[in-house]
Amino acid sequence: MEVKQEVKKIEAYLDSLNELEKLLTSESRLLEEFGLGNEYLSTLEEYQKKLKAYHEKIQSGIVEIAFVGLEKAGKSTLINAIIQSNLLPSAEKRTTYTVTTVRYGDEEEIEIHFYSPNEFLEEVFRPMLREIEYPEYQRQTLRSVSLEDLKNHFEFLEQNRKELYEIHRNSTGRDLEEIIEGREEIEKNLTGKVLRAKNIGEYRDYITHEHKSRAVKELKIYTPALKGMENVVIYDLPGFDSPTLIHSKYTVEKIKSADAVVFLRNAERPSIQRLEAQMITETKEEDGVELREKLFFFLNMVDKIVKPDSLARIKENFRGELDRYELNLPEERVVYGSAMARLQKLGIEEGNYAIEGLRRLNLDDGIDKLMEVIRKYYDTERKELFRKRVNAVINRVEELVGKLREKLNFYDSEHLDKLYGEKFDKIRSQTKKKIAERLKKYQNQLKVEMKEERITKRVCESIRTELVFDNFITQEKIEEIRRSVEAESSTMEARPDKFNRELRDYLYKIINRKFDEIMKGDVQNYLDGIKNEILTCFVEEMTDNQRIREELKVRLEEEYLKKDLGVDFSYERFGINTLAERFAGDVIQLLTSNPLGSSDRENKLNEIKRDLFSLLAYARDFDPEEPLAGHPIFLMIKYHNNATVDIEGSLLKFLEERKVSYEPKDLHKVVRCLLKASNAERILNELGKEVIRDIKHLQNFVSNRVREEYVAKESKTYEEVLEEVKTDIKILSQLLAQTVINAIYPERAVINRVTRYIQIILEDLDDEAGNFSRFFRWNSDLFLSSFYDEKARQYTRYKKLERVKEILEELEEKLRSVSKVGG
Repeated sequence: MEVKQEVKKIEAYLDSLNELEKLLTSESRLLEEFGLGNEYLSTLEEYQKKLKAYHEKIQSGIVEIAFVGLEKAGKSTLINAIIQSNLLPSAEKRTTYTVTTVRYGDEEEIEIHFYSPNEFLEEVFRPMLREIEYPEYQRQTLRSVSLEDLKNHFEFLEQNRKELYEIHRNSTGRDLEEIIEGREEIEKNLTGKVLRAKNIGEYRDYITHEHKSRAVKELKIYTPALKGMENVVIYDLPGFDSPTLIHSKYTVEKIKSADAVVFLRNAERPSIQRLEAQMITETKEEDGVELREKLFFFLNMVDKIVKPDSLARIKENFRGELDRYELNLPEERVVYGSAMARLQKLGIEEGNYAIEGLRRLNLDDGIDKLMEVIRKYYDTERKELFRKRVNAVINRVEELVGKLREKLNFYDSEHLDKLYGEKFDKIRSQTKKKIAERLKKYQNQLKVEMKEERITKRVCESIRTELVFDNFITQEKIEEIRRSVEAESSTMEARPDKFNRELRDYLYKIINRKFDEIMKGDVQNYLDGIKNEILTCFVEEMTDNQRIREELKVRLEEEYLKKDLGVDFSYERFGINTLAERFAGDVIQLLTSNPLGSSDRENKLNEIKRDLFSLLAYARDFDPEEPLAGHPIFLMIKYHNNATVDIEGSLLKFLEERKVSYEPKDLHKVVRCLLKASNAERILNELGKEVIRDIKHLQNFVSNRVREEYVAKESKTYEEVLEEVKTDIKILSQLLAQTVINAIYPERAVINRVTRYIQIILEDLDDEAGNFSRFFRWNSDLFLSSFYDEKARQYTRYKKLERVKEILEELEEKLRSVSKVGG
């Protein structure tokens, strides 16, 4: 609960900083007029970045543990013991040439980030040359410096810059020698890419190889071995005595940012080296946390100590060294153990000599103890370090805010308030009143326009002209699909059917996307027009200058309508995209994806039967008494019957001429059967040549003819498939334009939301302390130039700065309410 509260405090604090940053950014020119340059903004952004990082870290529960020490101290071996794996290479010789991160992953994976050629030059090679003061270092490349050149330069340093020579001859000098010697190998790997692979063992050279590793910018290993420690991030860092300059500097930076730092020492020779002592005592984060506050020691290879009394003496001497350097570490933060013993116990390393060594001393391997101590620290002291870090940043923000306030308080605008305030307020009041009147008038005008259904008509016209079969596919593409089908199908009979489905799969995505484009394009175009009209209501009452009007429109939309009032004229915000998906999605899929007469089309029809009936209610010729199966649109969808023939009238005439008696219900069955035919007129013509004895005979005749028609249709040709698909697209276009758009009825969504928007604006205009009053004050010098003389312009600029003061006051109030994190 405590952590959640602290996270919320930081979030509230960040909100105020974000608002201050936006204001300082938007008013940067104005601030410069008063001597407030960009340094305030850049400093503020730096503090924001730090607070966000701390916020994310505490919220996610991530704990970063850096393992450091002199080279060959066994860091990689210890990490292997912790994660119970041999992922990291370890040996008596130096193995860590690059910085390696280990964290949890569902499966083992390595991720290698390589430098690009330019990055390597700018971030690695040239900085090294700069360290040794190499001539024209900024122009040098990997190929322009030879080993002979480097040797000559160090001879010059030895003669003329003795101190510089001593510092770099065994570090940067050796480093550069290795780079020049291995430049061909390095250059091959300077791809700037990221390599991801499952087989980690194959890529260990990028950690250990003296040349390949130098091309690596960052290396990450993900492993399920950290199951149960998913929030732990482990850094295997090169020794800070590494001759690789870039790595030793990175090591120091990682030590500063890590949450816990584990120093490794050889238990046989645990004395703290001068370099280590200097590192520990002098390293301090910018945010006030000292290294000693998050420091742990693991004295490794304790199994090599022969006698228990020797171990006791070593422990006593080491504690004396800690006291000498005033590290004051709790007893539990110094752990003695053997990483090798743990690996041997797990069977990862061969032999048992380390295990036997621990038995001799009656000790365990110390791995569990180390992790337990770190967990305890994470749950207790780390919180205090987190608070210390956050509060250090907040203190700096307080200082920045105080300086900013001092800068802004040097001017008192009270005397100008007397000169211009009353006149200014009068102009603002009159402008707001005129804008409100125009908005109300436009709202009434818009309601009249909506009744004309201009959006619907425009969308329908686009559908009719653009949703056409020939617009979606070329003859070349049709032939390509046909050839592909013939290459894959083994039987002639199966090919047209497969061609049908392949063609439809291709068209479905295109048609679906095209309908979305039509809807969004036509509706958004209309919404943009409405937005422009509303903005015009504002700007025409604010200024006569056309150039200023255009600039004002941009500011009004971004700063006032969107940011302050939440008024957004995007297609998605009006919800029309949701309506389009609801009413058109199934219809488009039904007619494009499912072949005529297939079980897929029948199943889809049954699936959407209820929704389809509701949709057909929006058709202009809808008859609520007519069942779905008898509706002309339904018959077109299911049978491609256009129902242009007067079937019932023709049958009545036939029965009357033949003097055949019938019941109305029996006649209705015949009518419904004929409606299923793709060519009812042809069957009616054939009927005239038959001798029909009674109504039952008529029913059988019609039923057989319709059935025969479908049997004949089961095996289709390519031409028939094309004609079928074209007909489906034509029916779809008609259905969308004549019925679906009526169901969507975009005018209703538009007028409802625009009415709500205008009401929001009118309420704000009526508020003396509303957002528009503030916008008017901030931007008045832009559009009231005829009113202002030089003093008035100065007055307006200072009025704008008052908002900066207001935010600073709000921020200071929040600072007081936070009372520091943890307070």
